[in-house]
Order: sequence, then structure tokens, then C-alpha cells
Amino acid sequence: MKKWIVSLGLISIVLAGCGNNGEDSSNNEEIPVFVEASLDVPESAELGEEVSFTVTVMQGSEPVDDADEVVFEIWQGEDREQSEEIEAVPEGDGKYTVQKAFAEDGVYSVQSHVTARDLHTMPKKMITVGDAADQTEQEEENS
Repeated sequence: MKKWIVSLGLISIVLAGCGNNGEDSSNNEEIPVFVEASLDVPESAELGEEVSFTVTVMQGSEPVDDADEVVFEIWQGEDREQSEEIEAVPEGDGKYTVQKAFAEDGVYSVQSHVTARDLHTMPKKMITVGDAADQTEQEEENS
């Protein structure tokens, strides 16, 4: 008798797990919409000139004004170990901005670190400062 009851119980569990009420179970879960960050960095700047770096954060078509953290990391050449981190100021409409003036000629990397809605993204761009633009052009001509 015990085998009969156990068998009926197991069959009930298996049949309950197979039922989906005519719905496709893959549609029950929402596909997450990724957070996208668009970084705006000028191509060049003069020494001592204050420039703005802006990152626009969107999730789908919705601007993200409630990011947990937005930090800009800036370093010269390949020397990332000497990078500077600057916390961004929210401007509204998903825009976060920092201001920076450079004291040395060179090619700098600007990378924003955006953490919002449990997601993280890190777009990166370059800026040429001062006479580094002339040096870069001369190097390209000599190559």
C-alpha cells in the first residue's frame, strides 16, 4: 500500500512540474535592459584650459539620474597606475560631468566608471593636450 501512495505522490509532482497552463515559460522572465553610457570627450585641449567631460547614462530610452556611482579616471599615456579619479556631478537628463585642466602636454585616456541599477559600464576615449597634437602629427608623417 505504501508503494502505491508513494508512486501516486511522485506522479503528481512530475505532472505538476510539466504543466504550464498553455504559456511559454520563456516569456515569464523579463529580459534586462542594459545601462548604456555615452562618453563625450573633446579631441584636443590647450594646456591650462579647463575642459568638460560628460557621460550620458541611459537604460533603454530612459535617462538614468539615479546612478550609484559615476567616476572619471584620467591618466597620461600608458601610465594608468598614476591615474586621477574625479567624481562626476549629476546634471540631469542622465548626464554626469567633470571639469579638468591639464598641466602637461600629452595624450590622455579618459574612462568613465558608471555603476547604476546593479550594472557597470566603462567607456573610454582619448584627448590630446597641448603640443602633443603636433608631436603626434609629426610622428605619423615620419612613419
